[in-house]
Amino acid sequence: MNRKRFLEVALVLAFVLSVFFQERCAPEKEVALAPPAQPLWFGLHVLMENKNAAEELLKEIPALARLGINLLIVEVDYNYEYVSHPELRGEDPISKETVMRRESIAGAGALSTPTSTPSFSS
Repeated sequence: MNRKRFLEVALVLAFVLSVFFQERCAPEKEVALAPPAQPLWFGLHVLMENKNAAEELLKEIPALARLGINLLIVEVDYNYEYVSHPELRGEDPISKETVMRRESIAGAGALSTPTSTPSFSS
């Protein structure tokens, strides 16, 4: 086989192979994804260090819900008004009434606030 004929056969073979592989590598039809089995969570974790910070957060809960935040994790640590162990209280502790107001406001705005009992509950 002469060189010219070899190049012609090689080009035809390359063309046939490229068409074959291009067809095989074509993307499949789009598959519609099923909605997630569980709802999507868009959460925010905040630390409340005193009663003033808790009051400010209470004012912002409706705005957070409008922004799409649907989970609020509030950490109080030792900034809670412990009754059974008052020695653990911070300087300006958050009262039980403030926590209960947070839950009622959050519930009205379709915001989930999982309640975690402090280590030393009151």
